[in-house]
Formats: sequence, structure tokens, C-alpha cells
Amino acid sequence: MPDRLLLSAPSFLVPAAVPGNVRALLALRAAAEAGEFPEVHGMRGIDPKYAPDPADALLAGAHAADVGLLLFEAEACLAYTDADLPGWLAETPWAWHAHLPLAPGWERGAASAAETALRLAERTDFLAPWGYVLHPPPDGPGCVAALEGFARTWAAAGRDVAALLLENTAENGLAGTLSLALDMGYGLCLDLAHMQAHDQAALLAADGPDGGRLSGRARLAHLSACGGSGSDRHLGLDRLDGQGRTLAARILRTLAPGARVLPEVFNLCAWARSAAVLAGMARDAGRPLARAVNPRGR
Repeated sequence: MPDRLLLSAPSFLVPAAVPGNVRALLALRAAAEAGEFPEVHGMRGIDPKYAPDPADALLAGAHAADVGLLLFEAEACLAYTDADLPGWLAETPWAWHAHLPLAPGWERGAASAAETALRLAERTDFLAPWGYVLHPPPDGPGCVAALEGFARTWAAAGRDVAALLLENTAENGLAGTLSLALDMGYGLCLDLAHMQAHDQAALLAADGPDGGRLSGRARLAHLSACGGSGSDRHLGLDRLDGQGRTLAARILRTLAPGARVLPEVFNLCAWARSAAVLAGMARDAGRPLARAVNPRGR
């Protein structure tokens, strides 16, 4: 069904490098295929304290369809070797997207920031990421020009600007730049915790300047509880208050068909629990999660 949403997992859920985290996700998928979650958890040496509740694990393993590769630190990620990003990651059953550095380097100029992003994109091309989350420059004078420059450099390298997913952040809620950014061709990632913590709900207003344009361009959502006004903590979806659940439902209904939803928590237990909560919220919003696997024999 085209209105179904896809569950995404971050590439950091247990204290290990990317391959160790992917193996943990593969264990969840194998458990979902088998229809049972064994006591040993199949985690290949991962401390049992990180193993999620069996019911949550089976649901998360059955629905995970996408992995978000976290490239939060530019220099560290540019130094990744084949041990950090081995070729076998491309053989896993999921689609991939990438989260570009939390500090893209806007202070060095848009072209420089884009060149760093392009180097990271080239390093991860073997995974064929469908999108790249980008933190915009701080709101204010020069923001639009910076976005134009970044898009121009990205496109000149033969890359699709629509694959760049601008995320609303504490420094830029996108309200003042979204229309122009959409006109430039950018895509969109809606972040619930930032939206709630920094009073950015107007971004979703149906009668706003962008109205229904969001629904076709918002291809990814980051969902987590913020922990209160002004707080940017990433807490599980079971910690959402009433306002957070209302905003989450609005985001789910706004997303493009087939969009990915990433519970943005960095702990395997909390992510699996959040996936279970998300499944209920998505169903209630009329946008149920698509299953990625079914138990054998069913």
C-alpha cells in the first residue's frame, strides 16, 4: 500500500562500530523471520543488557526496512576505512540513507560545506543512499544564499538536490526559508523533538505558505521525545507527552507515501520499544508501517 510508512534504524544502537550495529539489526531480522527471539539473543558478543524486550524485538525486526548511516563527525567519518564500512554492508536487506555532519561547516562557506558532504557521499556510494539529511545554516541573513550555494555545488557534481533532506533544527526551524528551499529542489526531514522543544509546530500548518507542499517533500521523519521545552534530548517514544503524540500524528500524516520514520534514539532497547510505540501511532494515524519480513511458514 503506497500510504504505508517504512521503519528506519540508526547505525548506532549498541556500543560498537557500524558493522557491529548492523549485525545486531540482522539478529533482530533473523528472529523476526524465525518468529521467536532466543534467550541468547543472537547478538554475537553484545552485552545482554542491550537486548530488547522479545516482543519489541520481533516487531522491530519484522518492520525495519531502512538504516540511517550516522556521519555526525566530518573528519572522523572521512577517515573511515574498509573496516569501518565493509563492502558486505551493501549486501544487507535494507535501503540506506545518510545523516551528514551535525556541523556541516557553513562558517567556511557553502561551497566548502558542500565539498565535505560530497566527499562523504562518495565514500558511501557503495550503499546507494537514497537521501542525505542536512542541517541547514542558522536562520538569518545569508541563510538562503548559503543554501543556494550548497545546492549549486551539489548539483554541479551530478547529484540530485532532492536527495538533500533539510532538517528543522534548534538553530533553524525552517519557517523563514522553507518555501525558497523547496523551490531550490531540497527535500525535507521533519524532526519531532526539535519541533516540540523549540516551538516549531507552525511548520506543519495546513494554511501556512507551504501548505500541502510538505506532504510530497517530507520523505523522512526523526521521532523522539525531547524531554521538555528547550531540551534536545533523544528519549524513547514511550516518553512522549500528549503534545508530543499530537505532533507526531500530524507529522506521520504529512509524510510522503513510502516515507521513512526513524525513532531517533541511540539505544537498542529504547529503539525497539519506540518502534512498537510507533507502530501503534502510525496505525492510528492511518499510515501503518509496512512489514519487511514475515515469519517463515506464514
